[in-house]
Amino acid sequence: MSIKKSLFLLLLFVALGFQSKSPEYVPPFKIISDTIDKSVPADKCLVTGVVTYNEKTVNEATVKAYDYDEASGYTQMTLLVNSDKLGRIRMSVDSSTFFLTAWKPGTGTAYIEGVKFKGGHHIVMEIYLPDEEMEVVEKPVVYLYNNKEPLDASVQVDTDMEMIFSYPQLNKNNSWNVNVNAEGIRTENGSKYPYLFWEAETKGYEFYTRREGLILGQIIKTDTAVPYLENKLTSLHLNSTEITDFITYWGPRLQQMEYALIQFKTDEEVDDIAHLNITPQPDWIRRVYMVFTGFEKEPALKVLDVSPMEEGLVKREGFHVVEWGGSEISRINL
Repeated sequence: MSIKKSLFLLLLFVALGFQSKSPEYVPPFKIISDTIDKSVPADKCLVTGVVTYNEKTVNEATVKAYDYDEASGYTQMTLLVNSDKLGRIRMSVDSSTFFLTAWKPGTGTAYIEGVKFKGGHHIVMEIYLPDEEMEVVEKPVVYLYNNKEPLDASVQVDTDMEMIFSYPQLNKNNSWNVNVNAEGIRTENGSKYPYLFWEAETKGYEFYTRREGLILGQIIKTDTAVPYLENKLTSLHLNSTEITDFITYWGPRLQQMEYALIQFKTDEEVDDIAHLNITPQPDWIRRVYMVFTGFEKEPALKVLDVSPMEEGLVKREGFHVVEWGGSEISRINL
């Protein structure tokens, strides 16, 4: 197995493990049998079985097969089927199939990975759909700058969402007490940090819309994601370090699909996610959040192309703050 493929599996296990509330990862599927079937071609694997949710069979559940491209390091969908009225599926997948996914509106996505879809075999399995997915507000990072006299500052994250991680660790009231000078950020114990980090999760996070069915944002082909993000973030006055941090985190995520619906939320709009209470009041603050949904092919969506706020000359001086983060919105919620 290649290094890239091994890394993908490791990341997938980690992601699934963090989504689980229990300390152990329980696969959302069970292999009932895996037998040689002479009627199945040597380059195909017959997969049959049933899809369930809360111990009941599920009709019209969407099951997809994905292959792995060694050259690009990404996956691509190769087959899609729907379960019948009794929850049954039947699909002839390529022997190179990397993993399957299964979902239905109102449930989460089940990932069927780690299975060898051997040519000339017939696999019978049960697939268990999980509960509706939580949307994760990912990697909000808060940069604090001060090119004047060192100052003590308090930064509080005011949100109704459930905090799942912070670094350095937030105090009991979801705040950090720091000293900010020209060299960076120092916490009360003297430790130095390039930025403050927090993450939270919520249900039903959505795109902004205008009028029924019209989504504010842009649809891009993801092979243009890097220049697209560079232009957007530059227009919002992020510096080269912040832009690099943003793109190296979100760029690979975007390019896992062929197309992406992207929407930027800025400044006061970000208060829908979380409010930052900062004392003393910064001379300038910029908050940038990106929400997106990926697609295998160009989606037929009603989109109103609205670019994020652009300003004239901005002087980033004195005590100023930049925060960026984002969230991948599942197609179920979209």
